[in-house]
Parts: sequence; structure tokens; C-alpha cells
Amino acid sequence: MAELSKKKSADGSSAATGLRHVKKEQQTWRKEFKTDAVKDENAGRALAVAGRKPTTAAAPKRDPAVLEYRQHGFEWAVENQTRETVPAGGALDVKVTDPKQQVYVYRCEEVTVRITGKVKNVVLDECTKVSCLFDTAISSCETVNCKSIQIQSTGTCPSFSIDKTDGCLIYISKDAISSTCFVTSKSSEMNVSWEDENGEMKEAPIPEQFQHRLENGVVKSSVSDLYH
Repeated sequence: MAELSKKKSADGSSAATGLRHVKKEQQTWRKEFKTDAVKDENAGRALAVAGRKPTTAAAPKRDPAVLEYRQHGFEWAVENQTRETVPAGGALDVKVTDPKQQVYVYRCEEVTVRITGKVKNVVLDECTKVSCLFDTAISSCETVNCKSIQIQSTGTCPSFSIDKTDGCLIYISKDAISSTCFVTSKSSEMNVSWEDENGEMKEAPIPEQFQHRLENGVVKSSVSDLYH
């Protein structure tokens, strides 16, 4: 348009001759001259955006808390217990009356389970930040799919099985030092604590890294140098 306006016709008129001049207040594209309808529409959009509430994922539903003895299977069931469901003392007491009974702790979080009496075996499954104390286990104590748990045996326990567990501290008694073994799989941050002959508590990591070599057609495994 600028070029056209510079070109003069034969009679001396320009390309812009005859066009109506538009005053500033008539230029509706300008922001300050938008109509009230447009302003109201934009304001409504702003209010709608401001009024939206952020969506949050619903908390997973927990099953009812359970603490009961099931005659079928000779099993004590401790399930879905949390800090909100335990008694005022903050601990769940399980009184074993027969060595054939076992204790199964399932999906508990931030609680302490105290087991009194000689028990066949103890199992912790999908537990988080749980402490478990027991006297003597005839067979074993097992943990699977757990996080940040502590286990203490004041008597003896022949075997501790740790599977898919991250963060496990096991306390064993002075009498159980020479008779206890540990079987681990897919686990990390495992430690064992015990009382030495001077009555002092010692703690050591349970190896989670190994070295494997092939010797004469046989795979030989040894603990990683990190634990020496």
C-alpha cells in the first residue's frame, strides 16, 4: 500500500485517493477500544480457568485391619494394621499358645508386632516400617516385598529368609550367633546386629553383592571385596 500511495496517476491523483480516513477511536482492533461483549467474554474465560480445582489421585483403599487366630492353618493373621488402628500403646500383641502356630503379618505399616511364646515360623509380607519382636521360632522367619523393617529374636531362630526386601535390620541373641543362617534374594540394605562376649552390640552388613567365576566347568561364587 505504501508503494501504491507513492505512484501518481496521469491526472496527478494517488492510489489512496478517495479512501476514507479512519480515526484512532474507530480502530476497533486496538486493545483499548474492544467492545464490552468481548471484554466480558475474556473475563469469563479467566474466571473459569481460575475456578478450576486441581485434580488429585484418590488414595488407595485399604482393607479392614485384622488381628485374629485362624484355626485352619494354625495361623495368627495380622493384616492391614497402621498407626491409626493399633492400641494406645502403639504395639500389637500376639500370644502364641501352641508351637504349631505361625504368625503371618501382611500389609502393615508403621506398627510394632510383639509375639510371645514359641512359634513355628514368622512371615512378614508387603510391610513397611514394621518392627517385629519374638522369642523363639522353631522353623524360620521370612520377609518378602518389605521396606525398612526391623526384626528381633530374643531366643533362637535357625533361618532368616529375606526376599525382595529393601532395608532390613535383624537382631539376634547371644545364644543364636552360631546356629543362625541367612538366605537372601533380590534384597538390599540388609544388616545383622548381635551381642558379643563383652555384652556390647555389634552390627555388620549382610552381603548383597557377589563375584562369580567359572572354574573347571563349575561356577564358583564369593563375597564381593566390598565386604572384606
